[in-house]
Amino acid sequence: MEAAVWGNHPPDSDALKAHLHVLRGAIDKADEIPMLRTVRGVGYQLAGHETP
Repeated sequence: MEAAVWGNHPPDSDALKAHLHVLRGAIDKADEIPMLRTVRGVGYQLAGHETP
């Protein structure tokens, strides 16, 4: 995922993690199902509300 954002020049810090933390805080509410999901080994997924 970093390559898609920063190309061949990824940052030396945890900039991606910091940005995702801020994004999660802005879109995910504590009492709802998280919209931003981590897909282990793949990256991240933006999910909508699912209906049963």
